[in-house]
Amino acid sequence: SFVPSFLPSFKDWMEEGEATWRREVLSSWRVPRQATADPRYDALVLAPLKRLTVQEAKKPSRQRFSLESSSSSEEDSSSEAWTAVFSCFVFEAPAIGSRRYVLEKCDEPRRSRLRWERQKKPQARDVTSWFPDCDFQALPERVQGSIALNVDWTSAPDRYAIAPGDEDRPKPGWLRCFRFFGYAASKFHVLTNGVELGGDYKVVKGPRCPVQQPWKCLFAFFAFDAHVPNTNRYVLQQCSQPRRRLRVGMTPSENNDWTDDDVFFAYDVPIKGTARVAVQYRRRDRDGAALLGIGGGGGEKNSGEKNTNECEQNRLAIDDVLGGPWQEKFALFVFPAPTVDLDDDELPDDRQNHKETTEQGAFAAEDEHQRPYYENYGYDYDQQTQQHQGYVEGTGDEYPYHDGYNNASYDQYYPADC
Repeated sequence: SFVPSFLPSFKDWMEEGEATWRREVLSSWRVPRQATADPRYDALVLAPLKRLTVQEAKKPSRQRFSLESSSSSEEDSSSEAWTAVFSCFVFEAPAIGSRRYVLEKCDEPRRSRLRWERQKKPQARDVTSWFPDCDFQALPERVQGSIALNVDWTSAPDRYAIAPGDEDRPKPGWLRCFRFFGYAASKFHVLTNGVELGGDYKVVKGPRCPVQQPWKCLFAFFAFDAHVPNTNRYVLQQCSQPRRRLRVGMTPSENNDWTDDDVFFAYDVPIKGTARVAVQYRRRDRDGAALLGIGGGGGEKNSGEKNTNECEQNRLAIDDVLGGPWQEKFALFVFPAPTVDLDDDELPDDRQNHKETTEQGAFAAEDEHQRPYYENYGYDYDQQTQQHQGYVEGTGDEYPYHDGYNNASYDQYYPADC
């Protein structure tokens, strides 16, 4: 079939729409306001909690650590693309059995170091001059709901990384220094695809907010991944019939129409640093599902239990209910996210090239700068280019390296020290 050359391709049309919508995703975004902490609940935590964020950059592969409200978290990273790896919560003040840990930083290239206060340096072979940044308290032993955080070191230049998990050995090329324990947490984005009275809602877990038209981000928060003492378990469920709906509860629904989406743990009382988030449900009027926008009819026809299950719909909100179809179900207290990063926004150049190459299903043969990466691992760049071009134009055999490249690890094709 003939397609006029002046018409944009479907891929170009999708990319243009995504770029346009990227400016609208955060048009309704707000930071949840911190709740007023009640001194009566101070005993529910060992000490006030502080979020520790680990970010990663390439060329060379390195990490930086930052505490919320610290100088490192407020630095302008526009000159470098940092990607959030994970977050956890540590103590702001001394707790029973805790130790003081010191964060230090160094430039050229920007990176961080973490050490116990009684250590001069975690690794004796470290020859870099480091400068103080901030400090926090953490536990050297495991407690309920905590996760092991391993501090590893490598050289040329001296770099430190935090690797969560119970692995006894670090990844190749790194040496293990010590470990401490914190409460692992994940970031959740609350999105809607419509106006206040007629929109659907969903909650997306991850360090970055997805860019999907017509979904807009309302706010984001952090919640625990495991059962931290004095927290409750909350279940996120989704249902697509008769329309996309969200359910938030402490126990999952027994209705088979609902599918489990995710689980998080949060407080049910105001703790220092948390924000109040209301779980609201959409009520029905005498016409059954009329307020849900899925039809109306007589009250008797829509008053059955089956219809009630179909009409169940929840949302997470940071505003009080002021009339309308929404009523408060209960409230929970989570840690507000002060910033939101959009998906694939300002990724490092090598990661962006890797993503685009994977989507095309072949090596980016036109990128001459990738020649040393291929040759370093025994590939003939010119031969790869010819085979790839023949595969794209349909004049050659099936591209032999397609499946192996897509299934291989990222570090195999982009060495950490390139």
